[in-house]
Amino acid sequence: MPLTVKVQPTRLRQVTLGGGLELDEIKTDLHLVAGWENHNFLGGLRDFSVTFKPGLVLYPYRIDNFSGTFRPLPEEWLKTELRQPGLFEARTTGFIRPEFNIFPMLVEVDPQATDPVVGFREVKIPTGVDRTFWKRLYVALDYNFQVENPFSYVNPLDPALRTLVLSFPELVTHLDFRDSATHPHEGIYIGNTFQVAGGPFGGTATDVRIQPEVRAYVPIAHGVTFATRASVGFLWSSNYGKGLNGELENSGTIAMSSTTGAALSPTQLQQRADLERDVETMYFRGFFSGGPTTNRGFPLLGVSPHGVIPFLNPGTSAQQVKFGCDTNRMNLSAADAKTLAEHCFLPVGGFTLWEFQNEVRADISGPLSGAVFCDMGDVSPQENNIRLGHLHLSCGIGVAYDTPVGPIRLDVGYRIQPLQVLGFKNESDAANLNNPPVVGDPVNGTQPTILGLPIALALGIGQAF
Repeated sequence: MPLTVKVQPTRLRQVTLGGGLELDEIKTDLHLVAGWENHNFLGGLRDFSVTFKPGLVLYPYRIDNFSGTFRPLPEEWLKTELRQPGLFEARTTGFIRPEFNIFPMLVEVDPQATDPVVGFREVKIPTGVDRTFWKRLYVALDYNFQVENPFSYVNPLDPALRTLVLSFPELVTHLDFRDSATHPHEGIYIGNTFQVAGGPFGGTATDVRIQPEVRAYVPIAHGVTFATRASVGFLWSSNYGKGLNGELENSGTIAMSSTTGAALSPTQLQQRADLERDVETMYFRGFFSGGPTTNRGFPLLGVSPHGVIPFLNPGTSAQQVKFGCDTNRMNLSAADAKTLAEHCFLPVGGFTLWEFQNEVRADISGPLSGAVFCDMGDVSPQENNIRLGHLHLSCGIGVAYDTPVGPIRLDVGYRIQPLQVLGFKNESDAANLNNPPVVGDPVNGTQPTILGLPIALALGIGQAF
């Protein structure tokens, strides 16, 4: 049978322009996007791309708050990538991905007007190789050099903050047996990330970090899929965070010690320096959970150990002077207890992570689909400490609309109050005069509410997993 084959040369160069809006419990962000790609850079089918995303954070406006003194916080994200095919042999590709970013570190859902806003100038230079074996196994080995330089957007910078230098090799592996990467209906996916920082590689942090995960997809009916994902993460450090759990439990006292105006003792100065050093490092090396791809009943960073952070909650804060940010403080009024929980305790990051997600996805009509889900997980401030009693369970519903860049998805997650931390008072008890926070429980933080309900909105592109 005669066949007619029509071919068309692919585009070797491309310019992209766009913009976007991010609106969540932590910030409102407006940004533009400009990009350029060349798939035959200097010949040899080399890929070169550059993406520049300037933006403006409308501080302190958030999804549930549009009051307060407006302070625009400029930010930018500059990412480049050069890929060299046929490096060493035909199927191995070499790459280098330099980045230069400037951004505010916003972790507080209800900041005070007197709180500082810390920003970071960030340089990242990952360099390595990747290759796919047997069309299923992807392997990437790279070396990462990263610099985090703090500065202040609002109010003076805490002198205890320092420039972090992170240096580590990284091994990333994916074994993919799914029928589709963007709309999986059947199959299994296994992945792992392994990093070794410091030691012979230098840098501020010396640690080992590993995070494996597995995803499975089971067809229930035509257009209906049951999807599940499980992940654990372990961080073992040798030069920071060994006493993080105790530092967080006593962080209110440590921060409060400077509010009286008296000179700090050498012990107090050392405690404060240790807390700030550990917390700053954990923001870039520790585990967090919560948000559109993990636990959708929580905002980004919401599932994490919490504590009083001197460089984000200054020791002279009026609320800290009034309450001391002491989790064991008794006989607080409902309003005072709620203010303490909201303004004093911020997410920090932890050493041990576990996550478990389940959802049923169903096609509704054309590009529109829906899902029901339940997510759970925890992040512990201690090493090798998988706390299965810290469920942080949230369930909800979501809708997605398919587009050429993937499904645009909106999920609403509801935190099931009795199933947050088993055996301890739930987050609503922090505002109950007769049920103060339980003594001895590591601080898990009080999450924001929307319309008074313990829910969170998660907006993303692509499936949750």
